Amino acid sequence: MKKIILTSLLAFAAGQIIAADAKEEVSAAIKKLADKNNYSWTSESRSEGGQGRFGSFNSTGKKDGDIVVIASEAGGNTFEVARKGEKVAIKRDGSWQNPEDFGGGEQGRGFGRAFAQDPVAQAEETLKEVKSLKKEGDAYVGQLTDAGIAALASPFRRGQNAQGPQVSNGSGSVKFWIKDGVLSKMESNVKGRLTFTRDGQSQERDIDTTRSVEFKNVGTTKVELPQEARDKIS
Repeated sequence: MKKIILTSLLAFAAGQIIAADAKEEVSAAIKKLADKNNYSWTSESRSEGGQGRFGSFNSTGKKDGDIVVIASEAGGNTFEVARKGEKVAIKRDGSWQNPEDFGGGEQGRGFGRAFAQDPVAQAEETLKEVKSLKKEGDAYVGQLTDAGIAALASPFRRGQNAQGPQVSNGSGSVKFWIKDGVLSKMESNVKGRLTFTRDGQSQERDIDTTRSVEFKNVGTTKVELPQEARDKIS
C-alpha cells in the first residue's frame, strides 16, 4: 500500500513539474514575440449557432513599435482603428477621426483602446489564467480559470474595472503553438451562459465561441498610415 501511495505521489509531482515547464516554455515564447515589438496577425472568432455577440468576426492587425492598427469585418460592417498608447483614431466615413470628433468621447476612446488590443498582451493575460498546461502533439493545451473564461467571453471590456457580462456554467480551454521559440498561434474556446445588460434590461445567451490568432511577419512588419491618421494619434 505504501509503495502504491509513494508511486502515486511521485507521478503527481512529475505531472506538476511537467505542467510548470510547459507554462514556462509558453511564457518565454510569448515574451520573445513581445520583445520583437514588430509583427502582423490574423484573427478569427466564430460562434456555434450564430449566438455570439458578433457571430463571425475576422480581423487583421499590425504592430510596429508603439503603433497598433487593426482592420476588422463583422456583420457586413468594416472597422479600422489605429492606436498609439492611450490615443485612438477610428476610420469613419472615409476619414480618420478621434472619438471626440464625432461625439464618441470617453466611451468611444474606451472602445477604440479595447478594440485595438495587442494580442500578444492578451496572450500573456490568458496564460496567467491557465490552471495547468501540457504538451499534446505540437500544441500546449490547458484549461482556463473562471476569470479567464469571463475575460475571453467579453474581449472588448473597457478597462480592468469595467463591469462586463457574467458567465455561468462556463468552461474554457486554450492552445498555444510555438515556432522557432516564438509564439506562432493561440486558440481558445469558451462555453457557458452569458448574462449581460442591454438597454437597461438583463438578457441571457448561450455561448460557444472559438477564437484564434496567428502571427506572421515577425520582425519585418511595417505600418503604413496616412498622415491624417498619424496626426490623430501623435
